[in-house]
Amino acid sequence: QAIIISGESGAGKTEVAKQCLTYLAAVSMKAIKKKKLDSAALSAEARQANFSKSRNSRKKQSTRSLLMMGYAPGVNSKLIDKIVLANPILEAFGNAKTLRNSNSSRFGKWLIVHYDDRHSILGCANKVYLLEKSRVVFQNPGERNFHIFYLLLFGADEDVQLTVSLDKSTLESLCDVDASVDGGCRAFHYVNQSGVFRLGDKHDEKAHFDELMNAMEALEFPDQTIEQIFQCVAAVLHLGNIAFVSTDAGAHGGASKDSCRVTDASRPWLKKAAELLSVPEGGAGGLGSWLCRHKMSTKGRAGPASLTMIGHKPEKAAEVRDATSKAIYDRLFKWIVSRINIAAGPEDINLSRRFIGLLDIFGFEVFEKNGFDQLCIN
Repeated sequence: QAIIISGESGAGKTEVAKQCLTYLAAVSMKAIKKKKLDSAALSAEARQANFSKSRNSRKKQSTRSLLMMGYAPGVNSKLIDKIVLANPILEAFGNAKTLRNSNSSRFGKWLIVHYDDRHSILGCANKVYLLEKSRVVFQNPGERNFHIFYLLLFGADEDVQLTVSLDKSTLESLCDVDASVDGGCRAFHYVNQSGVFRLGDKHDEKAHFDELMNAMEALEFPDQTIEQIFQCVAAVLHLGNIAFVSTDAGAHGGASKDSCRVTDASRPWLKKAAELLSVPEGGAGGLGSWLCRHKMSTKGRAGPASLTMIGHKPEKAAEVRDATSKAIYDRLFKWIVSRINIAAGPEDINLSRRFIGLLDIFGFEVFEKNGFDQLCIN
């Protein structure tokens, strides 16, 4: 993490920086010493879990330490709470289990805390970048997708699951899977590839889902908005189960290599995804049509340009499906961050005289299958 202090000059900036860094160093050293004493008797798996917990605890303590500097007379304590409560939301939608960390942030974050001329906190702004969108559609063995998928499958109340078509009866009607086992994770391609569904017996998904709901309510997310957010997440899961097959060539027999359609077995998943996204399922403008075809503009020598629809091969349609899922999730995540910034940001940015910035970035990564995300991160 990196800390940047702006708005002070000369000795003032130096003194603020010293106080902040001295406190953070003391907190970190205390945690490191305790970890060394406790780690000797732990197994490798337990040490990894302990490291993840300690690392995230230090992150939260660092953020709280910066905020405590803004407890000047007249500061709004509810604003401080909003800034802190943004963390469970960002973790739910932006963190995931990796091979090295059970709660690893899969995005970069630049947190700016604004102060007025009395050193009181005015609000904060979160800027996020490089969300690991590839994780939405693929995970390495031993890893998980973003936490929110499992929070909905394992931790959400039954009425919430029913609203987003993730309840036990709906899943069992769509596929031959016992939804009572592994929360229905085995039913979805986007979360069943790695073979890991839970973080451990002591990890309570229900408690974390309740924490997420409380945080969203505290940051003034309306009930209807929360429902729509969950619908988008569930729609991504349903999209991942849509499969494609080459279409028949008609009178000539055989199959066409340049066009495809949604398979009969996966058409119920298409229907559910369309319902959750509030878009048509079939027809020329339906979701199924746009996954299987793309628009091309052609222009004759004399006549005006015309539009024609060109069919995809099944492999290309699957790529379009995955790209659509990643785009939906990425835009949803960025919108959630913007909504947090509205609730926790300064009412009047012109009153800001200085800020403290906290930068949280990725570490270096090398996987068996490295994509564009890893290139940018590294």
